[in-house]
Amino acid sequence: MRPLTLRDLQVSCAAVLLALSGCATVPPSLPQAPEARGLPIASPLKTMTSATGLTVVADAGAPGQFTAGLLFRGGPINDPPDLPGLTEWIADAALLGTQGRDPATESPHQRALAMGGSVEAVATGALVGWLVAGPPERSEELLELLFEVALRPSFPATRVSMAVTRNRDGIDARGDALIERAIAIALGQAVGLGRPLYMGPTRGMFERVTLAHTERHWRGVVQPHHGVLVHLGAPAPSEATLAKLERDWSASPGQPVATPELCAPQGRSAHLMVTPGSFGEHTIALWGSRAPGLGSLERRDADALIKHLDSRAGGPIERLVGASQARRSSPDIIDLGHIRGRPIAAVLVGAAGPPERAMEDLDRLDQFLSGLSNARAIEDADAAQAYQRLQGGQRLRLHRPFHNALQRAFEAFGEVNGGPTSAGDLRGAAAEIFAPWRSSLVLIGSMDLRERLAERAEVAIWSQEEDTAPPEGRVRCVPQKGAP
Repeated sequence: MRPLTLRDLQVSCAAVLLALSGCATVPPSLPQAPEARGLPIASPLKTMTSATGLTVVADAGAPGQFTAGLLFRGGPINDPPDLPGLTEWIADAALLGTQGRDPATESPHQRALAMGGSVEAVATGALVGWLVAGPPERSEELLELLFEVALRPSFPATRVSMAVTRNRDGIDARGDALIERAIAIALGQAVGLGRPLYMGPTRGMFERVTLAHTERHWRGVVQPHHGVLVHLGAPAPSEATLAKLERDWSASPGQPVATPELCAPQGRSAHLMVTPGSFGEHTIALWGSRAPGLGSLERRDADALIKHLDSRAGGPIERLVGASQARRSSPDIIDLGHIRGRPIAAVLVGAAGPPERAMEDLDRLDQFLSGLSNARAIEDADAAQAYQRLQGGQRLRLHRPFHNALQRAFEAFGEVNGGPTSAGDLRGAAAEIFAPWRSSLVLIGSMDLRERLAERAEVAIWSQEEDTAPPEGRVRCVPQKGAP
């Protein structure tokens, strides 16, 4: 199974919103938690640090085929402002060829297939990198391929140019640029960036990106002290093997990835992107706010809270907006990268439909979410059930090779709070995440919505075009000193 990427989430949400059935959650790629109760927990990992500073975690007894991942901190917030999606693009571009090999006959995909395995690019929002999988008896060869792709890509000019054109044309064919821009506006406002924060490559990026951009950003991302090697289903590599694989690799003095200054949004902001045609009869609304990043201690409580609020039958969101609307209106945490080692994320909630219905749903959700911190809004039984479902989902991931590798990488990068959650923990998370004065509202629709939106906050009018400057002075916030 190919690992889910941030682009998969965006495309899925955009497609469903365009059909006016909405989307605010990742399509379920795993069974629900109750089916996981009988699965054993994962065995302890062997952890070490290589000579270059790369973290290595290994589990020779992991179930399934051999799987290895070389993954690095990086996401949308680490993209250069004028090249949104570059972090994701370097993962794809590295698979076009490696140094000393003919990309036409010895591409990474061809070599992995010849070993009975596969190689994939990964971009989750929190991490970017590559995964290989295949028979355990070919683990050494697959591991060598993994390091070749990550450390010695050739970026063959002709194939890179063809891939750029293909991706740019694919964006045009999808026809969801307006949805992507609305999501980007909501994410940028939610984390206090003040400009749109795109979840993946845009048409503008593919029009501007060069080989020099690609190689420079790759060098900034693929740093040993920002990376982790996950090695599952085969004996851990020896120090001598790692030294050979990492030859000539060290922390580069080159240009680092982007680390923009953020602020803590204070005061609700409202944004309208006026569109012609069918959007005059329909509205797409997004509610966004800052959330704990993957690897922070607060993330466990936030994830459990999201489990409590998901779109399951009979859940609180379904009871609030009805079964047909629940899927799009369930909050989802989206990871966006890191700044100086601290993970950054936002939470989004969606609504769509005729303007009156969409605004009513948005108001209903807004009032409900802002009241979750109140006493008895979440009971101990709710917290226990949410934690059980969260643990079940984690166990399922640990028994699916690609998901297991990603889970292990997440754990290696962050502080993991594995204890059970209480109702107080979930209410505390809600108070931070769903505070009205830190939220942003973004609507796509007709200018008639401006008056309705102005009842909630001062309204900024945004252009539909990707490369236009954002309205001035629309992030009211308290600058954060030091790490964001």
